[in-house]
Amino acid sequence: MAIQLSQNTEHVNYLIETHSEHLILRLRKRIRQNTDNEVPVGLKAFSHNEVIINYLEPSKDGVKVRRIRMDEDGEFREPWPNGFFHERLDEAL
Repeated sequence: MAIQLSQNTEHVNYLIETHSEHLILRLRKRIRQNTDNEVPVGLKAFSHNEVIINYLEPSKDGVKVRRIRMDEDGEFREPWPNGFFHERLDEAL
């Protein structure tokens, strides 16, 4: 699914709600491949600027939206809450 989403980026916006670490990690990988000029033949490259991640975090004052940005290598600029991705992140790199 991530490959198809990443190939249809012209004049299209998606709002995707997911609990899938796999989807987020696949997007990171594709961004890193673009930076390293290693995008597989036939696939369209996209950059970190084309992906926005908003994490909804419950708090005593209601739900807070935490934006988690990625850099040009697909690395997270802000830490994920509650220890997301620790084991799988090590495997992906």
